[in-house]
Amino acid sequence: MDLKDEIKYYVWSSGFEMQQIAEKLGMSKQQFNNKLSQGTLRYSEAKRIAEICGYRMKWEKK
Repeated sequence: MDLKDEIKYYVWSSGFEMQQIAEKLGMSKQQFNNKLSQGTLRYSEAKRIAEICGYRMKWEKK
């Protein structure tokens, strides 16, 4: 699963819509979708999305 699909999965499974997450990040839904599609989402933005959805990102050694 690529990053875009993974983020969408966690957003929707948390009961949020992409529009809500975009607004909480201070951007339009289109800007948010463009960042996901183009792979230009910052790590800090990904962490913020996780926090909004009730998750935390964690590095885990294999």
